[in-house]
Amino acid sequence: MKKREEESFLKRLFKPPFVVLTVVVILVAVLFGTYAYVYSGKNVYIYAQGKPIYNYEMSSAIVEQAYKNNVNLGSIEQGTPKGAFVKYTLNKLAEREVISNKLLYLMGLKDGYSCSPSELDKAMYEFKKGVTGISSDPEKNFESELELRNITVNQLKQILKEKVIADKETDKLTKNITVTPQEVENYYKEWSFAYSEKGKTDSEIFKEKYDKIKDDTLYSKKQQYMNKFITKLIDENKDKIVIDNRYKRFMRWIYSSILNLAVPDEFKPGKL
Repeated sequence: MKKREEESFLKRLFKPPFVVLTVVVILVAVLFGTYAYVYSGKNVYIYAQGKPIYNYEMSSAIVEQAYKNNVNLGSIEQGTPKGAFVKYTLNKLAEREVISNKLLYLMGLKDGYSCSPSELDKAMYEFKKGVTGISSDPEKNFESELELRNITVNQLKQILKEKVIADKETDKLTKNITVTPQEVENYYKEWSFAYSEKGKTDSEIFKEKYDKIKDDTLYSKKQQYMNKFITKLIDENKDKIVIDNRYKRFMRWIYSSILNLAVPDEFKPGKL
């Protein structure tokens, strides 16, 4: 009896109306799945060595670059050549930052580096301390910072996790760099105004703050080395760095092949 019911059901299923309905359902599912897959690619800004760098990483990096260059994002003149230039400059600086971080992160993974829970907690603590300072409402300030960067807590944790590993790789690359007494002296001559104290001579300050000046000299030398290294690293990987995503590629195909129209700039691949 049960076998007959199954056979009857199959016969009904393969009658023309059911076949059409089944095909339609399958086509809708395939189309929806394909669209969802293509649209999800919209979240990717760059691929570096085949690994995605997401839009949230870029938005956070833009804020970082604004801080480093003393730019108030809220005061950028909209719709003006000056405002456009500032935004373009911040964007290019952010691109270099996220690409170099990703490449160093991937190098760190190959070298066996990882980020432990305690290291991530420390990185989160340092981040919060940097953005909230001595605020009376640090949690509110932290939430405002996340909103400014257009990221979630989990996205921030991923950024910090990768940065911890990238920093370990940087430490490895610069561990043998040292400074000579002459380099420390030359550095102080150039930056003495940053250490000045009222009522003290340069020689007195240099003697009292020698260790701090030496550390700053070493940090500066390492930074200069890494700037050159990163420029070379990006150049060596330029064929593996793609400022594009599958959503843009799909839209280019729609405009050029289906609509026979010029592709809008927003869907064109970017350039380093």
